[in-house]
Amino acid sequence: MSSSLTLGPTSDAPRSARRFVRARCLAWGLAGDDLELVTTELVTNAVVHARTLLAVRLERGTDATSDGRVLVTVRDLAPLPVTVPLPRHLLATAECGRGHLIVAELSVSWGVRAELPDGKAYWAAVDLAPAPEVVGGWDRLEGSAPA
Repeated sequence: MSSSLTLGPTSDAPRSARRFVRARCLAWGLAGDDLELVTTELVTNAVVHARTLLAVRLERGTDATSDGRVLVTVRDLAPLPVTVPLPRHLLATAECGRGHLIVAELSVSWGVRAELPDGKAYWAAVDLAPAPEVVGGWDRLEGSAPA
């Protein structure tokens, strides 16, 4: 199963991508908080650094061993840099640079590849749990009423 969304390089793109991921995960019965965060980081990087149209694609595993795994790919039209940015250690006061660290922490695997004839695609595979069952406004896993 897969689904795609095309976005412009605007400040609204990360929010639109997050809503897209939330809707897909809900439809697939998966708890998508980690995937929302990973996608937001990848889209934000594309908006800030590539500044081109971008495409977000979600692909859900279809076999018994990968049913909860979702692959998110964010493709832009900027060329692949000579050196690929890697997670790095930052000072506590740094105002940016944590995106790759977040993606690496929440993903099973992630990377970047050149897309021919132009552009690149950052991707991340994220394992997601089934969404909690909500009955009558109560979360059965937490046993609490909605706030």
